[in-house]
Amino acid sequence: HEKWAGHRTYWMVAEGDPFRLLFGNGLPKAAEQCKLEIVNKNLIAVMMPFNGDPNIDPVFKAIEQGAEHVGKDAKRVDQIKTPTDITEDVRNLICSAYAVVADITGMNSNVVYELGFSHGKDKQVILLKQDGLNSLPFDLSHQRIIEYTKTKDGLDALERELSKAIESLS
Repeated sequence: HEKWAGHRTYWMVAEGDPFRLLFGNGLPKAAEQCKLEIVNKNLIAVMMPFNGDPNIDPVFKAIEQGAEHVGKDAKRVDQIKTPTDITEDVRNLICSAYAVVADITGMNSNVVYELGFSHGKDKQVILLKQDGLNSLPFDLSHQRIIEYTKTKDGLDALERELSKAIESLS
């Protein structure tokens, strides 16, 4: 009779393999993504809170133009129009991208999840944050972050700084 117990958590699996019990016959669906990934060297995946149509969102426009200056195409998941699972679209966009730009303004939970997934897939990530770098979580506080303001001058500066950051990626 095989037993496995977590003394600190007070739960246990009385029989069998705990990994198989939790995950079935393999890894969770998210971990299976990107097995046969084909990276588009011109694609930059953009993870950010949605503030409306990407065609008129001024922050996305600055990101898009910054990427265009160095020959890259910035894309948000809401620009994908296929009738598929959105979470799967996010993972596929990240997997197929050369790099990821993540706007952590407001620490949106979806963006934080997507940032973690990007790191787990060893993607090059450029972080952005609006109006100050106060109160960042420990795991992000040591990383370089492009700070911006949502003014004409601030978005122009974001565009320039993002172009430099993308250009510096290996």
